[in-house]
Amino acid sequence: MVLTCDVSLLYPDVCLSHITLSDPWRNVAFDLTSFSGYPKCDHGLAEDWYRFTGIGGDVLPESCVLSNRGGTDTPLWLNDSHPPLGVGVRGINVCSTSQDKCCSGTFMMNVLACPEGYYVYYLGQPSCSQSFVVRHSNCTASSCGPCAQCTDNGGCICSPGFRIPSGHLPTGISYGCTDINECEETPQICGNNANCTNTAGSFICTCQGNLIPWPSVDWQINVTNEFEDLCILNSLNSMIENITSAVLPLEAATTLLNVTLSTLGSLTESNSVNSTEIAKAGNAVLQSTEKLAALVVSSMPTNKITISINTMELCAFVVLPGANLSKTLQLQAKDNFIDIDLMGIAEKNSGEAAVVFVTYSNMERALGPNLFSTEGDTVKTMMSSVVSASLPMTPNAELTAPVNFTLKHTSVFVNNSELTCVYWNRSAWVIDGCSVSESNATHTVCTCSHLSTFALIMQTERPREDNSFIKLLGTVGISVGLVFLALTLLTFICCHWNPKVNNTARLNLCLCLFLAHLLFQLVQTFLSQIRQCQLACAVVSGVLHYLFLASFVWMNLEALQLFLLVRNLRDVKVIKKEGLHWGLLLFVGYGFPCLVVMVSAAVFPEGYGNEECWLKTEKGFRWSFLAPAGYVLACNSILFMGIIGYLSATFADLHSDISQMRDTRIMVLKAMLQFFILGCSWILGFLASDSRILELLFLFFSSQQGTFIFIVHCALNKEVSLWSPHTVKSQQRRLAKGGLLSQFHITPETFLPTALCFRHFRISAT
Repeated sequence: MVLTCDVSLLYPDVCLSHITLSDPWRNVAFDLTSFSGYPKCDHGLAEDWYRFTGIGGDVLPESCVLSNRGGTDTPLWLNDSHPPLGVGVRGINVCSTSQDKCCSGTFMMNVLACPEGYYVYYLGQPSCSQSFVVRHSNCTASSCGPCAQCTDNGGCICSPGFRIPSGHLPTGISYGCTDINECEETPQICGNNANCTNTAGSFICTCQGNLIPWPSVDWQINVTNEFEDLCILNSLNSMIENITSAVLPLEAATTLLNVTLSTLGSLTESNSVNSTEIAKAGNAVLQSTEKLAALVVSSMPTNKITISINTMELCAFVVLPGANLSKTLQLQAKDNFIDIDLMGIAEKNSGEAAVVFVTYSNMERALGPNLFSTEGDTVKTMMSSVVSASLPMTPNAELTAPVNFTLKHTSVFVNNSELTCVYWNRSAWVIDGCSVSESNATHTVCTCSHLSTFALIMQTERPREDNSFIKLLGTVGISVGLVFLALTLLTFICCHWNPKVNNTARLNLCLCLFLAHLLFQLVQTFLSQIRQCQLACAVVSGVLHYLFLASFVWMNLEALQLFLLVRNLRDVKVIKKEGLHWGLLLFVGYGFPCLVVMVSAAVFPEGYGNEECWLKTEKGFRWSFLAPAGYVLACNSILFMGIIGYLSATFADLHSDISQMRDTRIMVLKAMLQFFILGCSWILGFLASDSRILELLFLFFSSQQGTFIFIVHCALNKEVSLWSPHTVKSQQRRLAKGGLLSQFHITPETFLPTALCFRHFRISAT
C-alpha cells in the first residue's frame, strides 16, 4: 500500500507565509574573512520555513562549497538536487564543509518547490560557526547588484577594476564593490614619461610632451628581425583598437597615424612577409585610421581640420545644428576630392554629422591591384591613390544621395583599357555599388552608393604569345582527325562485322568525338564573332561540355565491353556476342553526361562561356568536367589492367591452339593501343598547362584520336579487309558451295545516338 501526502493540507501556506533571508554575504563566491563578526553563524535561526532572496542568491548550492565562503568557515549546502514542482516536501541531506573537507557532517532538511518558481527550506538550528550559503539559480546582468557580475556557478564577484574593501561586510542591495585606483597602487603602471589617470574600473595612460604610447614587444629567441615591423604594427593596431578614451588630442593622433603608416610602408618593402599577411596588416591599418579619425572629430576645435603627413592626408568636416551649408560639400585630400550631401545626412541625425576623407600615399603597396579578381586574364594597374571616407559621430549613416570621388590618375592611361572603381571589403577589391561616371586623361569620377575605402584600377589585355604555329597545327590536326573519324563512322555503319563484336559503344564514341572536334574547330574559327553574344558563347560551351563528357563515358563503356568479352575467354570455346544491351548503352552513354551538364547549369549557370567559350574557373566550375573525366580515366586504367590480367591467364591455357594464341596476342595489342588512345592522350591535357612540349603532344594525340581508331579498328581489322567487293564475292561462292550461306540472313536495325539516324546491319544465326 502506497501512502501519499497532500502538500496543501499539511503545509497550507508555507509558499505564501515564510521568512525571507536576503544577506549578500551568504553568496558562495564571497570569500572575505576580515570583517567584524567572522565567522557568521546561523545557530540563532528559529526553526521555520525560509526563502532566500536578494543579490546573494535564491537557492542552496548542490555541490561542495569550500571553507571560508559565504561569510563562514563551515558552509552548509545540499548533497542532492532540489525537488521538482508537484512532488511535495522532500527530505534532503545537508552537508557541512570544515577545513575544506566536503561533507564532514550531515543532517536532514525539508525542501519544497513552490508554484511561484522558488524554493522554501525548513531550517533548523545548526551548530555555531555553521551557516547556510546560497547561489543564483539564474544569472542576469543585475543579479549581483552594481559593479559586480554573476559567475557560471551562481557566485557574485566584483567587475574588473573593482573590489570589495578589506573588512567590508556586504549588506542590503550592494556588495560594496569600489573602484581600484591603479594609479595610486602602482605608480609606474604607465611606465616612464607617462601620466596615469584613474577611471571607473580602469585607467588611462597619456604620454608626456610629444611622445606616443609604445607597446612593449617581447622578441622571440631565434626569430629574425625581418618580422619586427609586422610585430610592431600588430601591437600598434591592437593598442589603437583598445583605446577606451572618448577623445584623443590632435597631436597624439597625428603621431600615431604617422608611426602606423610608416611601419606599414616598411613592411611592404620586406621580402620575408607574404602578400596575404601584408594585406591583413593593411586592412588593420585602415580600421585603426578610421578609429583615430573618429576620436579626433570628437574633439575638433573648429568645424574643419586637416592632418597632412608624408604617408597620408586627412580632411574632416563637422556640421552642427543650425549650420548653413550648401547642398553638396566638397573636401580635398591631396589631389583627390569627395562630393557628399552632408547636410542631408545631418538632417536625419538631429542636425549633426561629420565626414572624414583620407588619401593614403603608400596603401596601394599593401592592398595591390592583384587583390582584384576578374574573369579575364588581364594586367591590373593601380591608377589612383587609395582613399577612404567615413561618417563618425553619425548614428544614421545612410546616404541621401550617391557620393562622387574624383581620383587623380597616378599612372598613364593605356588606350583600349578598362577603368574600374573598386572598394575594399576587408580582404579584396570588389566593384559592388561603384561605377565610373566620368573620365579624362588625368582624372576619373567614381560614383558610389556607400562609403568605404576606394581606388581606381586599370585593366589591360595581357599581351598574348604568338600562337600562330599552335593554331595552324591544331587546325590541320583536327581536320585530319575529322576525316578519319568520318571514315571510321562510314566503316562501322556499312561493314559486316563478326557477330561476337558489339560496336555500339565504339560507333557512338566516334560520333561524339566527331561532333565535339567539329564544333570545337568551328568555335575557334569564329571565336571573335561568337564572343559578341554571351548567350551564344555559353550555349556553345555547354554543348562542348556535353559532347566531351559523352566521349569519356563512351570510352568507359567501350573498355567495359572489351573487359566483358575477354573475361569469358577461358570459360567458352566459341565466343558469343558479349556485353550490355545496346539500348542500355545508349541510355548510359548519353544520359549520364546530360545529367552532369544539367546539374552544373542549375548550380552555377554563369559558369559557361569564358573568353574561349569554354568553362569558367570561378567556384571550381571546371571540376564539373575534370572530375567525371578523371573518374573515367581511373576506371579505364582498372579495366585495362583487368583485361591484361585475364589475357595473361588465358595464354597459359592455349598451349596447342596456335590460331587462338595469335588472335589473343592481337587482342592484347589492341587493348594496349586502345588504352593509349582513350586514356593517355587525355592525361597529357592535365599536364600541358606549363609545358610547350606537353601541349604539342596533347594537341597531336587528342586531334588524331580518330586516326588511331581508324587504324586500329578498321585498317588492321580482318573483317574490314574481307569487305572488299572481290573478297566478298569469293567468300559468297565459297559459302554457297559449302551450303552455309542459307544459314544466315541480314536484318536492318535502327538506333538514334543523337538526332541523327544511322542504319547498320547485324548478321544473326537463324
